[in-house]
Amino acid sequence: KRVNNIPKILAKIADKPFIDYQIDWLEKQRIKKIYLLTKYKSSIIENYIHSNKSKYNSEIIIIKEKEFLGTGGAIKNLLLKTKLNEHCLVVNGDTYFNIKKINYFYKFHFSNNNKITLGSSIKIDSSRYGTIKFNGNYLKQMNEPSGIKQKGYVFAGLLILNLQIINSFSKKKFQLEDFISFYKKNNKVGVYKFKNNNFFYDYGTVKSYDWVANSGF
Repeated sequence: KRVNNIPKILAKIADKPFIDYQIDWLEKQRIKKIYLLTKYKSSIIENYIHSNKSKYNSEIIIIKEKEFLGTGGAIKNLLLKTKLNEHCLVVNGDTYFNIKKINYFYKFHFSNNNKITLGSSIKIDSSRYGTIKFNGNYLKQMNEPSGIKQKGYVFAGLLILNLQIINSFSKKKFQLEDFISFYKKNNKVGVYKFKNNNFFYDYGTVKSYDWVANSGF
C-alpha cells in the first residue's frame, strides 16, 4: 500500500532506502560480512545491492529461499548453504536500532556462555508486540501480542545465536519464536535488557511506516 510492490527493506525512509540505514548501523558495529536472507522479490534486492556495492564497507551475501521458510527456517537454510559454525548477530529486516554500539550485548552473551541471547527493550505501548517475562537474566515466558496498551519489555528484533543449535529443530518451515520456545524447554535462553529509550523502531505496519517515513530515524 505504501511501497508500490517493492520489498519492504527498499522502502524509502526520508528519501533513503531502509536497507542502507540498516547496513550502515551494522557496519558501525564493525561487522564485515552480512547475510541477507530473502524470498519476496529477491532479484530486486540483489540488483540494488549489486548496483550500490561500492558504497558499502562490508561483504554482503544474499541467501535466496526457494519457498517461504519463516524467520527460523530462513536461518536454518543459511546454515545449510554456508556451513557456518559460529555465533552470529541476527536482526529483523524491518527494524532499526537507536543505539551506537552494542558491545555490552556481546559481553553479556559470551560471559554467560549462552547459546541464544535475546535483545529486549521497554515499550510504553506493547500492544502489538509479545511481551517477555524474565527469571533473572534468562527468559521465563514469551507472550503473544495482547492488543492491550500497556508498558512492558518486548523482544527488540535482534539476538545473538549459535547457529548450530537450530539444527536441533526438525521442522523446515518455522518462525524463530517457535524455535526459541522449543529450545527453552530444556535449555536457558539469555535476555539482555537495553536501557535506551526508543531503542528500536520497526515499520511492520502502515501506521509505523508513516511515522518514520518522512522524518527518518
